[in-house]
Amino acid sequence: MAVDTSELNNSGATQDSDDEGNSAQTADEATPAGTSRESHTIRLTDIAARLKELEQSLANQPFIDRQRVEGVRRALFNGAYTIDAERVAGKIIAFEKALGDET
Repeated sequence: MAVDTSELNNSGATQDSDDEGNSAQTADEATPAGTSRESHTIRLTDIAARLKELEQSLANQPFIDRQRVEGVRRALFNGAYTIDAERVAGKIIAFEKALGDET
C-alpha cells in the first residue's frame, strides 16, 4: 500500500502551513527551483497490512444478518435468550490471539 508523500519536498522535509495558509519549510533546505517532486512509496508494517486485510474482509461481509436479528428479537421477547459466558470468553480470547502479540 502506498502513502501520499506530496507534502514532502525532495530533501524529505515536510511543509507546514500557518493559520493564514502560508506554507513554511521545516528543514533548512528548500526544494531547488526547477526540480519536480518525486513520488515515494512507504512500506506499511505487518500489523498495518493485517488491519487493511481485515478491513477488506469486513467490507465483504453483509451489513446486517436480518434472520439472526429477528431470531434474537423473538428470543428476547419470549424471555428465552440466554448468554453463554464461556462461549463469549472463548470468542474474546480467539480474537485477541488473532491480533497477535505484536503490540
